[in-house]
Amino acid sequence: MEVVKALFTVFMYDTFGIKPSGERYNTEATKSMLEKIPQLLADGTAQKGNELGLIELNDVLFDTYETEGGTEKYKGIGLGCPYAVHLKNRPFLDTLYGDGTFGVELKESNPSGNWTYEMLKTESSNFISNNQVITDEVIKIWTIVILYKVSFGVDVSYDDAKSFVEFKDEFLKLSILPQAPYPACVFSDTMEKKMKYINQFIAMMPIDMSADEKRVNANQILEAMVFAGGVSVPQMVIVILSRWALGELDEFDMTDEHDLMLVIMEALSRDPPVAGLCPVKILGERIHTYNFASMINNAFSEPSKFKRRDDIAKYKRELISFADQALPVDGAPGSARVCPGKSLAFHMILSFICSMDFRCKIVSPPDRDTHLRYKNLNLKIGI
Repeated sequence: MEVVKALFTVFMYDTFGIKPSGERYNTEATKSMLEKIPQLLADGTAQKGNELGLIELNDVLFDTYETEGGTEKYKGIGLGCPYAVHLKNRPFLDTLYGDGTFGVELKESNPSGNWTYEMLKTESSNFISNNQVITDEVIKIWTIVILYKVSFGVDVSYDDAKSFVEFKDEFLKLSILPQAPYPACVFSDTMEKKMKYINQFIAMMPIDMSADEKRVNANQILEAMVFAGGVSVPQMVIVILSRWALGELDEFDMTDEHDLMLVIMEALSRDPPVAGLCPVKILGERIHTYNFASMINNAFSEPSKFKRRDDIAKYKRELISFADQALPVDGAPGSARVCPGKSLAFHMILSFICSMDFRCKIVSPPDRDTHLRYKNLNLKIGI
C-alpha cells in the first residue's frame, strides 16, 4: 500500500496542488476538478491519448478509429478516442453493457443491455459448481465465460475461455511496451490471435450492421474483455477471496448480500484494479485525473483499516474512487469516459462472491507480489 500512496502523491496531488495529510485527503477539491473533465473533453479543451491509467499503451496492437468521412482518426484504445470519434462509437457499448445508470445499485434487470443480476448469479453458481477448485486462473476464466455470454449470448467452453485468457496475458504484456520500432516478429503472433478473435466476434454481430461498424464494435468488445474483464473484475474477486482466506473479513457476514456489497466497496477503495483513470491533456499540458484508491478520508473513522462500514451511500458520496469524473455532460454523450460496464463489473463480482461456499478448504494461503497484488489463491469447494 505504501507504493500506492507514493504514486498517488506524485501523480495526483503534485499535479493539482492538493497535498495529502496522513490518511486524510481533500476529497471535495479533488472531486470538483475531476468532474470538470467531461465538459473539457466535449468542448475540445482537453484531449485523451492512447493511455490507460498511468500507462501509455503501444499503438501497434490497436485498431484505427475514425469519424464519418475520415476527418478525424485515432489509433488506440476505444475509450481514449477523441470526442467526435467516441460520440460515434460509444452507444454500442452503452447498449451492450450498460444498465441505464452509472451506479452500483442492485438491479433486477438491465433494460438497455444484455444482462440481469439474476442471470449473472445463475451463471456464476453453475461455473463454481463445475469447478470445485478456485484459483487465480479459474477466476480469470470465469470472467471470460461471463463476458462471452453477456456480449454475444453464447456459452463458451472452459478450454476456449482459457485460451482467451492466455491471449489476454500476451496482449497486456505487449501493450505496455514503450513506443519504439520493433521487429515485426515481436507482435506478429499476438496480432494473429487478435485477428482470429476479431473475426470470431464480427461473425456474431447483428446482420444489420455495416462491415465497418462490425469491425469497430468487435475491437471495442475485445478491449473490454482484455482490460476491464480480463484484469479488473478477476483481480477484485481474487482480492476479496484472498483477504477472506487470510482472516481479514471476519467482521463481515459472507452469506449476506448486503455485507458482500460492503466488502466490494471497501476492497475497491483499498486494492484498486486500476491505478488511475482518464489522463488527459488540458491546453497541451498532460494531467493525470486520478480516480484512485486509498481515498478514504474524513468520511470514515480508522481509514487505514479494512473494516465494515455500513453505509454504501457514503462510499459513493465521499470517496474519490466513485467520483463522477467521467460521466457524459448534458447534450454531449461522446464526452463520457466512465467504463460502460461499471455496474456490470460490480454485479459480476457480487454474483461470484454470493455464489461461493465459504465453508471451502484453504488449500494454501495466498500471498502478495512486489506490486502488492494478491496471488496464488487456492480454495477447494465441498470440504
